[in-house]
Amino acid sequence: MLSRAQLLALFVVAFVVFFVAFMPARLAVGWMGLSDTIRYSGVAGSMTEARLTAVSYRGVPIGDITIEPSVPALLMGSFRGDVTLRGGETYGDFEVSEYSVSEIIIEKGSLNMPFAAALKGWPLSGAVSLTTDGLTLNTSQGCADGSFALRTDAFAQALRVFGGDDVILAGDGRCAAGRLNADLSGENAVVSVTVAAAWERGASLRADIVLTPKAGATVSEATQMMLDFAGLRREGKVWRGRLSVPVGF
Repeated sequence: MLSRAQLLALFVVAFVVFFVAFMPARLAVGWMGLSDTIRYSGVAGSMTEARLTAVSYRGVPIGDITIEPSVPALLMGSFRGDVTLRGGETYGDFEVSEYSVSEIIIEKGSLNMPFAAALKGWPLSGAVSLTTDGLTLNTSQGCADGSFALRTDAFAQALRVFGGDDVILAGDGRCAAGRLNADLSGENAVVSVTVAAAWERGASLRADIVLTPKAGATVSEATQMMLDFAGLRREGKVWRGRLSVPVGF
């Protein structure tokens, strides 16, 4: 039989767990102290499943977010748990191992979002998907450390002038001290493509592109004019150039 002290301790623990589990989400979100760069129009649910609607980051709309923290971690004064993002064609799932006002550490995550940019002579449109087994984000640098895999069909529309199936680009990337770098490649029966991308928060994304037609492929005069207009220059059998893509955050 439990002693009176043990029963009291058990009651206190049960009360704290019950209080945390059913704390209104609005109080919970306020307690988390989200950065001023994150805005939202509404909050619903409880501490164990808070739902933020119409969320934006640095003025960029990203959709609705569901936060499911670990109650034991909350009782220890820290945040750890699952975060789900849903907003139209944008969706993602993340396992957050540590959170503070200034830093978020993601153990695992996946994100898919639409991408479009109307560049001179080079229309980009499609989706970008990212998967990671570890990223550290902070308010001073953005992406401070980590690696990820990328996949996109955003170049497929522009590359259709060469013929063949749509070209899907895929590769790996890394970020350190706020600078992001990624190397992507893809090909079809007519052309192979490599893209070396670099980005820092507040600047445009720079993409160095190399297009190499396959043996026997014919590049029309209209295609050559389009590549020249887009800023790609022919060097022997390949075209090289740099695109500057505006990034909204």
